[in-house]
Amino acid sequence: MQIDAALHHQIAVDANNSTWEILGKALDEISEGDAEEMTRRAYAAAYHWQRAEGSNPTNEARASWLLLRAWVTQNWRTIISRLPAKFSFLTRMISNSLNQTSM
Repeated sequence: MQIDAALHHQIAVDANNSTWEILGKALDEISEGDAEEMTRRAYAAAYHWQRAEGSNPTNEARASWLLLRAWVTQNWRTIISRLPAKFSFLTRMISNSLNQTSM
């Protein structure tokens, strides 16, 4: 089955926007299932942006950023738990930053 570039564009937009439905939640409201779904949606967006009509380097950069954001959001507790205690100010900054942007 062939999908034309215009349909890839629409699917990319839909996948991107639906990823933000989950990223828009507070971190403690994102379940493991939500996190997995968010990551899958971000990958779908990246895949379809790569094939979309009118795609450009900006779309590629945004898709990469969305994937990074999904992975950090999915794994933030693990990342923070591995930071040494002396970097506790960083853990607070990361937590605050992620919570502020997900509101």
